Amino acid sequence: MTYTIGKVADMAHVSVRTLHYYDAIDLLNPSYETASGYRLYADSDLELLQQILFFRSLGFPLAQIKTIVQDPAFDRRKALEAHRTALLERRKVVEALLVAVDHTIEAMDKGETMDKKDMFDAFDERALEEHRTKYADEAKQRWGTTDAYAESQRRTSKYTKEDWKRIQQEAAQIDADMAALMDHKVTDPEVQDVVWRKHEHFNHNFYTCSVEMLAGLSEMWVSDARFTANYDKIKPGLAQFWHDAVQVYCMKSDRK
Repeated sequence: MTYTIGKVADMAHVSVRTLHYYDAIDLLNPSYETASGYRLYADSDLELLQQILFFRSLGFPLAQIKTIVQDPAFDRRKALEAHRTALLERRKVVEALLVAVDHTIEAMDKGETMDKKDMFDAFDERALEEHRTKYADEAKQRWGTTDAYAESQRRTSKYTKEDWKRIQQEAAQIDADMAALMDHKVTDPEVQDVVWRKHEHFNHNFYTCSVEMLAGLSEMWVSDARFTANYDKIKPGLAQFWHDAVQVYCMKSDRK
């Protein structure tokens, strides 16, 4: 099913101007265009818009949202689980504020002075802030350094929908080629050549990736269940095979 921009704006309670802006910065592009030039949104576009609005509600800037949702490793279910946790924390904050208001009114009516701790406890949003920064922290950890994270944001913020399609196709082909070599030793030159291609893929498309950073990424592929699952969907055991092959690659002195 497809939807006009006006229909999407009405359903999502956002302005048409906002949707045009999201399209202009390649954050949310309508999937279809009619012969007469009308842009139409698909159901998958609405799912992406929901994610964008969730992140916006948590205070994320658009550039950061774009980096997160367009990352090939983005997991929509994990994101929804994190959003739910954050919303539960927000509900606690609102409920605490309501209690504080009631206690303040009650104290005023009785002519009493409120306990100072009770007066300000409701304004403690540290738990909510912790969840708000969850994705930012995880994204930074993926690249290991703030400089690499910033470089990736600068580059990816300029990519078009076509750029992302190309990058994702290249990444998928690299992973498929590695999966086809899993009957080889990780030291095999063919395997190591695929690792080199993945390394160059990071360098050319995201950030300058040192061998130390690449080794760190490979550790995440086997230590973080989300990354492991993404690789093992291609072929069981691929995450571990990637990890082992990358470790060999990074230990070679001629790669440094």
